[in-house]
Amino acid sequence: MSSFFAAKAPVRRSLELMETGPYDAAVWRQLADQLALPALAVPERYGGQGFGLGELGIALYEMGRVVYFGPFLANVLAGQALLLGGDENACEAYLPAVATGERTATLAIFEPGAAWRIDAPATAAVGDGESWRLNGEKAWVLDGASADTLLVSATCDGDLGLFAVDAAGEGVSVESVSVLDLTRPLARVSLDSTPATRIGGGDTKEVLEAVLDRAIAALACEQAGGIRGCLEMTAAYAAERIQFGRAIGSYQAVRHRLADMFVLAETAESVARNAVRALDEHDGDARVAVGVAGSWCSDAYLHAAGDTIQLHGGIGFTWEHPAHLFFKRAKASAMLFGDAAWQRERVAPDLLSIPTARGVST
Repeated sequence: MSSFFAAKAPVRRSLELMETGPYDAAVWRQLADQLALPALAVPERYGGQGFGLGELGIALYEMGRVVYFGPFLANVLAGQALLLGGDENACEAYLPAVATGERTATLAIFEPGAAWRIDAPATAAVGDGESWRLNGEKAWVLDGASADTLLVSATCDGDLGLFAVDAAGEGVSVESVSVLDLTRPLARVSLDSTPATRIGGGDTKEVLEAVLDRAIAALACEQAGGIRGCLEMTAAYAAERIQFGRAIGSYQAVRHRLADMFVLAETAESVARNAVRALDEHDGDARVAVGVAGSWCSDAYLHAAGDTIQLHGGIGFTWEHPAHLFFKRAKASAMLFGDAAWQRERVAPDLLSIPTARGVST
């Protein structure tokens, strides 16, 4: 898999696409048709490979190493939302196309001014149980401008619901927003009496919290790959850049920085793998593992990306050099599904309860 991305979607390709856009459709078709990556975590009965989040995490790790520009993360998270919703009809209707990459889907669960709250959307659904129409606005929709299907959270009859919306349907207005990381497009979606199909009928808040766990863990895997990409790029540069007659990698100060980056890469990979393992195995402490991975990888990636730019000296921040892509991806990812402080606060109650549950006094 790493050889595929090195050949077909290297970091310099992301640098090119950042200026031209959109993502490379030919590469998307190859990773869907030949590698079946969008199908990894989709059950076989819906046309998928039937693997878990662990295998999905490996794919995201490799994508992080090259700052991949494409709708993969958005698509697989939408697929997870469909599965967790438990609606067999919805899964049969949408998942096969998601698994093959023929149609892309994304989540629209955040709203302007509401930070990362998902439990009380202002978007409202009106219907009779059979047909529904949505009114409202969603913010920070990942790959929203290119998605074919939107999974939208909305309030209906005083409850929380999840709905599938055709992105080209009536009353849908999608506007790309200005972002720091141009390789990860975000959009604002407006819904004006938009026809929608309700997904599932259980506890939607619990479903969305579980989706958020998977989103944070998946992103942590990508961030861990990004740290590894920073390390590899910087170590190679340190070995070839000559200063005062010596490669800069021979200087102790540079070697210490590279060693610190190596520790960040190894630790990030460990906590990210633990998070997806805990979710796959339905570990009772999975949310804590997710919070640790999300907060650690966000902070570590920012640190590693900053060091990458500094150790590349005068070229590290220029537009023509790909080093700045890692920093922008690190900064944007750190805010995508909740910053590190918010993630620690989110799992604090679970973390505090662990010693008591195991019989250790607090």
